[in-house]
Amino acid sequence: MKKIIIPFFCAVLFSTSVAAQQKTTAAKTEAVKSKLTPKEVIDNYLKALGGRDKLEAIKTTVIENTVTVQGMEIAMTTKKMGNKFKSVQSVMGQQMTQVFDGEKGTFDQMGQKMDIPADKIADLKKKQNS
Repeated sequence: MKKIIIPFFCAVLFSTSVAAQQKTTAAKTEAVKSKLTPKEVIDNYLKALGGRDKLEAIKTTVIENTVTVQGMEIAMTTKKMGNKFKSVQSVMGQQMTQVFDGEKGTFDQMGQKMDIPADKIADLKKKQNS
């Protein structure tokens, strides 16, 4: 009797899982094409921020970032006004500062202050004007 019950029980057990797997329904997905153009999306975004004129009137920006790399936290702050900027990076209690006044600039790292080389100054002037 035991020889008949065990195979019967196994057959019932496995047939229910197979039957459950066979009952699937296909989900209908339909692609809808947007009527908005990319230009309209950008224009709506600018309008939500107060308008293009207000955004173009901004003269000073402050960008603050914090990044964690391999357990070390790196904090960066950049303040820009026209063609002048100051950038400060802080890693493990050490600060690195870069200052550019539109004509000349300096690096300050671990207590040592160095002038930015002339070729880098030319690159900074190009970036600031673009």
